[in-house]
Amino acid sequence: MVHTHISTHGARHLTSVEAIAEVRSGRVISDGAAATIASWSQSPGSVGSVLAALTSGLPVNYSDLLEDIRASRAAEDDRCPLDDADKAAFNALAMWAMHKAYA
Repeated sequence: MVHTHISTHGARHLTSVEAIAEVRSGRVISDGAAATIASWSQSPGSVGSVLAALTSGLPVNYSDLLEDIRASRAAEDDRCPLDDADKAAFNALAMWAMHKAYA
């Protein structure tokens, strides 16, 4: 079963150091790490708005979230090439979303 809406509601936001440690672990990140990573690229504009909702704990559409992750990653990479840690964080967030949607 696919859950079309996923959320970080009730999760404790982690520090950046804690979130990065979860990314580096290679395991699926926690809801708190997902909220923290989403906060790094949230925006009220058309790109980043789904990440902003996720950061706030609101339910977001799974497909919209994956598209916003892709668009945010591309927009940030256009401004300044992403390093491996940033790419890993975006990848971990996408994997978290897939895990939540198919759990």
